Amino acid sequence: MGRRIRSEGHALPTRSFGRPASIGRGMIRVAAFVSLVALALTLAISGCSKPAGGQQATPNSSSSNPAGGQEATPNSSSANPPTAKGAKSTPTPEPSPFETAHEFFAAWEAKNYAAMYRLVSAESKKSYTEEAFIDRYEGIADEATIEGTSFSLEKPSLASVTETNYQVTIHTKLFGDLKQTDVVRLVKEDGWKVAWSPTLIFKDLTWGRRIHLFRDVPRRGTIFDRNGKALVMDGRTAEIGVVPSQIKDKQALIDFLAQRLSMDRKLVDAKVSVPSQPDWFLPVATMPYDFPVNALAEVKAYPGVMVKEKLIRVYPYGSVASHLLGYMTEVTAEDLVKLEKEGYAAGDMVGRAGIEAYEEKTLAGAKGSRLAIIGPEGEVVSTLAEKPFKPSADLHLTIDIDLQRQVDQILGDRTAAAIVMDPRDNGILALSSSPGYDPNAFIKGLTGAQYQALINDPNKPLLNRATLSTYPAGSVFKIITAAAGVEKAGFTANSTFECVPVWLGLGPKLPMKNWRETNTGTLTLIQGIAESCNPVFYEIGMKLDSVDPKILPDFARRFGLGALTDVEGIAEAKGVVPDAAWKKANFNDGWYTGDTVNMAIGQGFVLVTPLQMANMYSAIARGGPAQTPILVRKVTGLDGSVVKTYEPKKLSDLPISANTLSILKAGMRAVAGDPRGTAYPTFLGSRLAPAGKSGTAENPGEKTHAWFVAYAPYDKPQALALMFWEHGGMGSADAGPLVRKMLEAAIP
Repeated sequence: MGRRIRSEGHALPTRSFGRPASIGRGMIRVAAFVSLVALALTLAISGCSKPAGGQQATPNSSSSNPAGGQEATPNSSSANPPTAKGAKSTPTPEPSPFETAHEFFAAWEAKNYAAMYRLVSAESKKSYTEEAFIDRYEGIADEATIEGTSFSLEKPSLASVTETNYQVTIHTKLFGDLKQTDVVRLVKEDGWKVAWSPTLIFKDLTWGRRIHLFRDVPRRGTIFDRNGKALVMDGRTAEIGVVPSQIKDKQALIDFLAQRLSMDRKLVDAKVSVPSQPDWFLPVATMPYDFPVNALAEVKAYPGVMVKEKLIRVYPYGSVASHLLGYMTEVTAEDLVKLEKEGYAAGDMVGRAGIEAYEEKTLAGAKGSRLAIIGPEGEVVSTLAEKPFKPSADLHLTIDIDLQRQVDQILGDRTAAAIVMDPRDNGILALSSSPGYDPNAFIKGLTGAQYQALINDPNKPLLNRATLSTYPAGSVFKIITAAAGVEKAGFTANSTFECVPVWLGLGPKLPMKNWRETNTGTLTLIQGIAESCNPVFYEIGMKLDSVDPKILPDFARRFGLGALTDVEGIAEAKGVVPDAAWKKANFNDGWYTGDTVNMAIGQGFVLVTPLQMANMYSAIARGGPAQTPILVRKVTGLDGSVVKTYEPKKLSDLPISANTLSILKAGMRAVAGDPRGTAYPTFLGSRLAPAGKSGTAENPGEKTHAWFVAYAPYDKPQALALMFWEHGGMGSADAGPLVRKMLEAAIP
């Protein structure tokens, strides 16, 4: 629809007459008194002596005929009860001026504007039809965000007094309660009527004035990367539309715009055919911030086309880091139930995902508002209420956008997630989820078909797999099992295990497979980590269960699994660390040794996010403790002053000794550096000297998921990279080479 100035009295109202106006207490008392008088007169006229036959008349008699000696009664069903000769009927008294005023304000409280209009004087009605009267009240309620009213009247000492003091409290969403005290005047006219004028709504609101809500919207904050490059910002662009009265050839115009703007002709037709006034601006499309100047000039010159400058949100890197940064859309009616109190209005944009949503208050600031009475020329006559705005702030991330772009390119069109961190300060250098999307598309405007295609895409491009998807951990979990085995079950670096193809520790009826089909012989614990031999961890899991089934779940939690990492800036999932209580609650079943053995290799009920795993390995690389990852480094004001800084917070100490940590690190170094390690071929010849761990997570009925995580150099880590690839195959062979590329990009 075309755009108009949003001001009371100009919107097309949706009428709701609400409940009937209430009757004043004074009127109720008068009515009761009149009824008693009428009853007494009727009894007196009909006579109080016993009727013929000696029977006394009863007030509840149902007879309509006094035959048989029975007298008619006040409650008789007779339509015309007899009246004594010469007696006068008593008319119902008309409401007093006070009662009429009370009824008028009660109707306002009930939002029954039609009932209010019926109580308005004929003189006042000359200036307003009923429709205009209702429109004005509804328009003011909309403009001033009025939720309701309540009132009190000062009852005069004499019923004949035609002026009454009143106080109305107007309850608004945006400004709270506004109080108005004044006098309402009544005039004699077929009873009493309200001498109405707009001043009864607000004192200074005369016939030619209007209510207007001025909005003071601060510019939205900019999001920068670690090197000061703008990742998201406000920018000016062109909004292209048409003015119906200026169109010379509608069909030619539609063809022209469809071609020049690369839009579907039917969509253009629908936009320029919206019912409107001849001089309304009908928007057709908002162009990208980098739309060519010469192309814009050509469009602008076409008859009937109008181009307006518009401030929009700009994502200069397109789909790069889209899940991290998020996107914006217009507020919905459901949003406004909460956000209208914060100054948001229809047409405003709000962060819908990623940092744009998580940091909405920081980036948006607080919208300012001023409710005023304005004159015919738009001049402010008086201010009714004011709410000052609060400036927005800028965000500075730990992300390196150049590295982020390389990581996105490495993922390509795979269904995967990747994270690069600096273990030294636990800062996130890159965070990717694939497939992605272009946030600019939401600003430009998606068609219904485009939006449905996006949300119904089976690859879920809007889902941030790095933080919101949970997956079986697979063999990257085995580090926790090794740590618990050393700390709680008596295993050492020199403990030996048989790496058999099928492990029968739970009995011949419960065979457990290794990922290799050949017996690789006797392995130490460090070699077991390097080769990711399942039977090694089956043995440890079974021993831990015999000591205490709670040990392995407790260790997993102390390494940071099953809980939020508390990263600032993006939403995340908790994942699942199962134990006996969890299984009882979810499956109404007991916990068995097989559950612990399965959990020992990261299978069973264990679910983790890629961010949780990256954060856990960052803690190991650093030597502990487990900390919150850092994504937002600082918040700055418009003048560049630092408002807030973020440092990693301690989550928990790693539940291991220095000796256990050295065993874990030695095993991880052997993964990439020992010829028997799962990732030795992947990192052969690498200058990085990495340590890492592979993981191949079972996915019943489908191809396995591939995990790989590595940090480098192993003795003084500068960067850590993790990749999770849905249905990607083998951790070392498939995900490993991609992690190597990420590390080499992070450590030039």
